Amino acid sequence: MSKIPATHCRHGHPWNDENTRFNNRGDRYCIICQRVQGAAYRRRKGRKPRIFSMTIPIYCRHGHLWSENIRYDSRGYRVCAACKRASDKKRLSEPPSGSPKKPFCPHGHPMIAGNIKWASGWICVACKRACDRRTEKPVTREKLERIFAALHEGKALAECYGKKNNRYVGGKIVDSGALIKYLRENPRIGKRIRALSRTNRRTIMQAVADRKRIVAAPAIMRNNGADAYQAILRATANLWEGERGDVMSLMFVAAAEGRLKPKDAAARLPEFLRDHRRQFGKFGPVSLDQPLFDDGSVTLGDTITTGLWQSESSWQ
Repeated sequence: MSKIPATHCRHGHPWNDENTRFNNRGDRYCIICQRVQGAAYRRRKGRKPRIFSMTIPIYCRHGHLWSENIRYDSRGYRVCAACKRASDKKRLSEPPSGSPKKPFCPHGHPMIAGNIKWASGWICVACKRACDRRTEKPVTREKLERIFAALHEGKALAECYGKKNNRYVGGKIVDSGALIKYLRENPRIGKRIRALSRTNRRTIMQAVADRKRIVAAPAIMRNNGADAYQAILRATANLWEGERGDVMSLMFVAAAEGRLKPKDAAARLPEFLRDHRRQFGKFGPVSLDQPLFDDGSVTLGDTITTGLWQSESSWQ
């Protein structure tokens, strides 16, 4: 009789992830052997046999890959780690249906709507407020100096509370409730802090918008710039050839930087045309928007685009 290798059970079934489970003591057992023994027991008792699917699924019932999320519980059953995380998050974040089992909290407050809040469990709002007032730390001179130093560094006021993107990240200087109460009692300091906070917030939002525009710029130039090129070409079709190339260049730069959308090229053409005509400085050529005569409205640009002989009627 040939010796069965250690990679198989005593009946020749392979010890792999799909056929191996562990009991409460940590001993492994073969699923196929257990099913054979269970079928024999049910036959002896005269019960109907169970039907098992021998095909090994690749994904769990929620679409997660078993090879990356497989875990085993204390009874040896297979559990999807991704499904378990989603279930725990939903259980902790969403309140259960119905009201709390206890009608009153330990301090005698009624556990009814308006006085209860879900935070991984039902809590009493009145008790929470009383606890916050007891544990609230006052605003000191040292804390104010640290707040002003953080604001002068360009940080937002929320970072003084230890928050970023509505999430606590640490580094808290002062409690929000204590600072709001202090600013209400000291309006001059509050006005200065709010002004610095607004300035920093605008700067941060502008920086975020600039990053988004830089990232989104290639999306504006779809089809290797063909869409923007066709839109700008149609918008500048009636311009004089001497100006058309320069105006198109300005519009292409604006489209690449995200300041111009291809669909708005025709509507915003006069804006770029004015910018082109005003680019002549004090020591350069005369501006194309400058009137030719003191008693008329004809500009140098009119004589170039329409011809001097066609503008005589407007001199009168």
